[in-house]
Amino acid sequence: MRIVILGAGTVGTSVALTLYRHRHSVTMIERDPEVVRQLRDTVDALVIEGSVTHAATLFKADVMNADLCLALTNSDETNILAASMAKAMGTRRALARVFSPVIHNSSTFDYRGFFKIDRLLSLEQLSALRLAREIDQYTGMLTFDSLARGEIVLVEFAIPPKAKSIGQKIRELNFPAGVRIGTIRREGKNVIASAEDILRAGDFLAVIGDQEKITQVRKILDAKSPEPRNIIIAGGGETGVHLALLLQKTHHIRLMDADFARCQTLCAMLDARVEVLHADVLKRSVLEEYGQDADIFVACMGNDENNLLACVEAKALGAKKVLSVISRPDYGNVIKKLEIDDYVSPREEAAQQVLGFLNLGAVIFDDGLLGSGIRLLEVEVQPNSPISRVPLKDAQLPAQCVVLAATYSGGICVPGASHHFSPGDTAIMVARAQDKEAILKKFESGV
Repeated sequence: MRIVILGAGTVGTSVALTLYRHRHSVTMIERDPEVVRQLRDTVDALVIEGSVTHAATLFKADVMNADLCLALTNSDETNILAASMAKAMGTRRALARVFSPVIHNSSTFDYRGFFKIDRLLSLEQLSALRLAREIDQYTGMLTFDSLARGEIVLVEFAIPPKAKSIGQKIRELNFPAGVRIGTIRREGKNVIASAEDILRAGDFLAVIGDQEKITQVRKILDAKSPEPRNIIIAGGGETGVHLALLLQKTHHIRLMDADFARCQTLCAMLDARVEVLHADVLKRSVLEEYGQDADIFVACMGNDENNLLACVEAKALGAKKVLSVISRPDYGNVIKKLEIDDYVSPREEAAQQVLGFLNLGAVIFDDGLLGSGIRLLEVEVQPNSPISRVPLKDAQLPAQCVVLAATYSGGICVPGASHHFSPGDTAIMVARAQDKEAILKKFESGV
């Protein structure tokens, strides 16, 4: 496939190398002449010198015939403008890297929709999602970007041994409209939920819907949420904030940062249940005072060495699980020797996310992060497609396919049986890998 990368910094170069290893054709645009010279000697890609927001430069890079355009400079405004221009000029999919959480929040203004960009990409958000999946497996079912566009939430319920729902089929439970069970985690494996599934003690159900209906479902299932854990997040940067936002409703969060002004900002951004502490986590005395009861310790500071040091100290003081953000890929062997349970590389997460967008036709995003042969698909409704002609109940999608959410110009919803997709809408679903082709036929034009 043909990919154009706008901005050849650390992230852009890392993504380019990943794409080249997967045998894709890559063109890069960079305005710094010295960086361009170095790249032409080291990267097997066409490197063009110029501004990513100049139409002449984008024409020279042939963005109108690109399958994917990635705006990866260090400026939110530049990336949004450049990606929007590339999309208007004809590139099939356009992604823009953004740093500010405000831009991700569409409640004030829908930047993505207004500028017609397929996805806003945040390395900090992706890192937080990966860390959250290590803590709560179900958080990987939907991207945070999708959930942020509306008021729906994703909650995992555990079925206790004496729940009244045990032995019942899902279709017999009389859930309120606008609620979906996406997957059932049973004996450590995820399976796609169906109306005929019989609930067992110990099942974990990933349920999506608005908050009020989720509360009703909990009562119907006689279920409980997984036990909240004590989680310490070291570092109040963007990754730490995104992680706290993901986990603040289900766990006890203690977020530490050494910058007092940043702590004041964090208090305004996060739920009151999150305990924000002005403290230097690199001081052993701080961890001794506040970290003794930690089930999970996550180091999200901006320095790899500080993250490693904090993890080692937290582990020595009794943290059951320690996780870290690490930017340098050559630290992998060091991490194993330090007994750190897992780590996240923002650049690797970005590269994997980009690979999920390398699809043709109606598919926007395709990922297998749920395991067990299950795919997470985001599919665009094409003009004159079968799914656009009939309500969802008559679409004849494969039995092992659950449509979790539908996005449209006005937001996002959990579609009911009578929901009618329009061209340009997207469907987010979980399905078996072997059913992907049959599903796509329902969304593609003129089938």
